[in-house]
Amino acid sequence: VVAGSIFHDRMQAAVSIDLQNNAPRKGQFAFSSQGIYDGYTRDMGNGYGVSGMVKLIYGIFDSLRVGVSYIRAAERLDMGDNGRMRNDIDIFGGLISYGDYRGDGLRGRVSFAYGNGQADLTRN
Repeated sequence: VVAGSIFHDRMQAAVSIDLQNNAPRKGQFAFSSQGIYDGYTRDMGNGYGVSGMVKLIYGIFDSLRVGVSYIRAAERLDMGDNGRMRNDIDIFGGLISYGDYRGDGLRGRVSFAYGNGQADLTRN
């Protein structure tokens, strides 16, 4: 359940928009990248996570854009005396966006993501 929850969170990040310019005009690009280090400290578990994300959106027309994203995530959670969970995930995402670049009028977006990786759970 924990591994699936983390995986779902990373998949959602792959298809979301966090760019300052999320609607580039015809012939323009919008680019975003980030690296994240997470630390988890609770009564029952301690761990860390490292992930990186790259997103690129291109304006085909002023009202039509396409984008791609890639996320690499590696996380570890030590659950006291109960064991350890590790996630190792690669996620690829994409989107097609329609609407006025100023944000006026009808807008729509279709996005998708594909993730592949492994989740290991070691029980004591």
